[in-house]
Amino acid sequence: MNARYSKEIDRLYLQMYSMLFEYARSSLSSDALAEEAVQDTFIIACQKPEALCESPNPEGWLVNTLKNVLSNTKRSQNIARRILLEYFASNINDISVSDDRIGVEILYDDIADSEEFRLLKEVALDGLSYLEMAQLRGITVGTCRKRVERAKKVLQKKIKL
Repeated sequence: MNARYSKEIDRLYLQMYSMLFEYARSSLSSDALAEEAVQDTFIIACQKPEALCESPNPEGWLVNTLKNVLSNTKRSQNIARRILLEYFASNINDISVSDDRIGVEILYDDIADSEEFRLLKEVALDGLSYLEMAQLRGITVGTCRKRVERAKKVLQKKIKL
């Protein structure tokens, strides 16, 4: 990236970060998810510096990019939540236990011990961000995302059985 683009992105970051963060937080109701969304927005800006810096409205470009990131975040959470709920619903009739407080770990002990499944539960049910989960485990956000995607695929296969 050339120096002119770099300076412009730095300027926009300083100027827009707080506003973008507040917008993301109001949409996601989570500081961690909002921070991750704004960071993702600026990653995209750094990957497409010409599009941002040569836009007639770079501030609007950032806002629109953030809206897309927020939409993708919500979609990902909804998909993960739906997959878990479908899996639970499709397998609940196979269990005959008298206790009404059956935990996920008991119902799905074949996969519940896997790290990927724990990550999927944290993102879908607990609302943790990829950043929070990655920091807790000392892994990168990318690695965390891949593990969640793997867990989704495993659950999708089990649901279809």
